[in-house]
Amino acid sequence: MLDAERNDRMLKFVGKPKPKDLCPCGSGKQFRKCCNKKLLRRVQVEIEIDPPQKIDLIKINEKDGTIKIFSEGKTIIPKFARSTVGYKGTSKFRYVSDLIIPTTSMTIDPSNSYLAFDELYAVDTNTKLILNVNYAISVAFKAGITLSNNYLGYEVKMTQVIAKDFTSDMNHEKIGWVLLITHLMETKVINDKKLIGVVVDHDRENISKYNRKDIPIIGDLFLPNGVRLIYASSDRKGSIYNALIKNCDERSNELFEIHATNIKKCISETGSDTKCI
Repeated sequence: MLDAERNDRMLKFVGKPKPKDLCPCGSGKQFRKCCNKKLLRRVQVEIEIDPPQKIDLIKINEKDGTIKIFSEGKTIIPKFARSTVGYKGTSKFRYVSDLIIPTTSMTIDPSNSYLAFDELYAVDTNTKLILNVNYAISVAFKAGITLSNNYLGYEVKMTQVIAKDFTSDMNHEKIGWVLLITHLMETKVINDKKLIGVVVDHDRENISKYNRKDIPIIGDLFLPNGVRLIYASSDRKGSIYNALIKNCDERSNELFEIHATNIKKCISETGSDTKCI
């Protein structure tokens, strides 16, 4: 069984720097020669209006990207709103994030949508073959977000809440989701008064179905009330959601190195593979 110390991290997010400022990604390069050249992102907002109504006007605020929909001079609040961000890769379109956004404050910029959540978590699971055994390690972090004096910036304290290894024939990523959700239920984080965001990087096509409880996430287990899944890839140049997933992925790989080292040490001391698995 994995024996790992808790690993807390700090992330900082700032507003868009000037061209000659150092890039906030930490590369040491000027912003104009680094992340300013990232691939153009396409943002798509999908809405559902029920009952159906004729839309006369859609307004997008140029300053903050907020979206307002009008019918016969009155503002319409959609039943459902979803934002996807991605870019055209060399062979196919790649999604960076996919999430449900608040219908009362829709925006083409999903980076601040974390404000809708009372608590935000991220979970990722990696698998590797060790001694012909397919091991999986799930890591989950809680994000504590603090706005800075600069309204464009904030910092995030990532507190490790789960680090577990396992073997299973079931979907490893979804087992990681269940491990985190079970932990949040046992610690009474999930309740009727909170909205909990959980960032994942798997099964993007079904995220909305899980959130709507159209289908179970695994077996006959549906997503609990008060929990909303958010899809994000481990894209360093994306939003806070992408950074959270990237750190989960990195921590999982670090733990694999520790796990492999412990197994090798065990084999060296006992001379047996079976006793060390």
